[in-house]
Amino acid sequence: MKQQLSATSLRAYQGIWIQLKNSKEHKVVLEVVDSCYVPRIIRMVSKEKDQDNGFKLLNHTALIRLKTSWNEERKELTLMLKARHDLVSIKGTGD
Repeated sequence: MKQQLSATSLRAYQGIWIQLKNSKEHKVVLEVVDSCYVPRIIRMVSKEKDQDNGFKLLNHTALIRLKTSWNEERKELTLMLKARHDLVSIKGTGD
């Protein structure tokens, strides 16, 4: 049975991480109001990735990296998960 997560049980950036790891393309595009928040978002999503032990165990041979792209004109931050070698597929934990 899948557990429902309430907004109070999630850490601030955990929702973005869950959406990123469980999306089919392992890609999320965020609209960011001010570019001063971009480094913090990247750092905190990376921290969520590092704290997710289930994700690490499922993908221990893939060497998953967080790739980012910032578009100043559109105010869009793109977060992607990429395997170091594209020969392996990334597995989500199904949260």
